[in-house]
Amino acid sequence: SNYHGDSAVRFYDVSEDEWMAPHVRKVKTNGIVKGYSDEAGPTGYYGPGDDVRLIEVLAIAMRLAGEVDEDTAYPDGYLEKLDDLNISDLNTVTYLDWGSPATRLDALIIMNRVIGITGESYVAGTFPDVTGEDDFSKDAMASYSAGFFMGEGGTGNLNPYAHMNRAAFSKVAGVAL
Repeated sequence: SNYHGDSAVRFYDVSEDEWMAPHVRKVKTNGIVKGYSDEAGPTGYYGPGDDVRLIEVLAIAMRLAGEVDEDTAYPDGYLEKLDDLNISDLNTVTYLDWGSPATRLDALIIMNRVIGITGESYVAGTFPDVTGEDDFSKDAMASYSAGFFMGEGGTGNLNPYAHMNRAAFSKVAGVAL
């Protein structure tokens, strides 16, 4: 079993020799991610290869920003808090159901808005698959400058419309922490 050591910071499906292990451990230890639960409570599984959902990205961003506490009801309390924050341009992602998988671009925009990172002029070549003409280029640059999104290994591409998995997003959240 991969579930060893302190159960408060380990998941059955994240072994210590995997690239994501230090990132998952960091965000779990700090209460930013919790893993899966069922009617009996926490299952001990994280699902690192599963798509991260929009509501999970929102919840993690709000925890990172200190906008919610451990008593905030999930998911309704997070959606209510989003209304309170009045971040109107999150409408660019809310055309999707909050239970839908998040793309890398969705995650980038939610993180930027909730944490309060503002767009910057795009530097050509930062991501080979993004140009200054893309309507999200300033957000991409701001996330890059903050260290959240560095491009995918090997290509350096942002790959904005690809789904993001929970392991990759735990790395983003860990950097933001």
